[in-house]
Amino acid sequence: MTRTSTTWARSRRPRRPRPRGGGGGLTQGFSAPPSPSAAGPTSAPSQPAKAPAKAPQVSAADDAKRRATERAAELQELARSESAAKSLRFVEDERGLVVLVPVELSETSVLSNYTVPVIESSLPDGLPPALLKTLTGRSIDFAVKVEFFSEVFVDAQPLNRPKFEERAKEIDLGGTKVKALEVLAPRLGIGTLLRLGSTNVFVSRRPDAPLPAELLLSLLKS
Repeated sequence: MTRTSTTWARSRRPRRPRPRGGGGGLTQGFSAPPSPSAAGPTSAPSQPAKAPAKAPQVSAADDAKRRATERAAELQELARSESAAKSLRFVEDERGLVVLVPVELSETSVLSNYTVPVIESSLPDGLPPALLKTLTGRSIDFAVKVEFFSEVFVDAQPLNRPKFEERAKEIDLGGTKVKALEVLAPRLGIGTLLRLGSTNVFVSRRPDAPLPAELLLSLLKS
């Protein structure tokens, strides 16, 4: 074979493809899957929303029992009011009436009937209707015994014996010296706490208002 034919034969041999890039191997041209550590943080599985708590079911029997209890309380209150209305004592003065009500200071639903700033077209139960004509435009107040100092308030706090002794003033009540202090009766309003010996009386008038001595002394000395 001549030189020329030899050269031509070499030129006809197929050439092996040269690898591209920096690396070879079977994975050439493919990217390896990311390692677990390289992957982004996996989100925690979402927790199912909690169902709202259901309100306790009230049975028909429980509802009937509640209604019966409320009705019994109403009837008891009504009976108490009627009983008190039959035993009222009162006195009239230039300001109106002061009514002695035979209940406790805590019985606000009864006593509130006898706290009338301005009398208009009617009088509370137990008072003679004939008084309406002369009392129209005036007021009605009440007086009641008080067993404990803490039943009334001073400075938004229940009253106690030391504070009463410190703040009470001595006044003349129909010729008798008594101690008096302006106080608040819860749910009833401002009034005066009078004390004679160990007996306390609340009257729903301030200390500078007229105080019917005979009626109040009858309570304080009883």
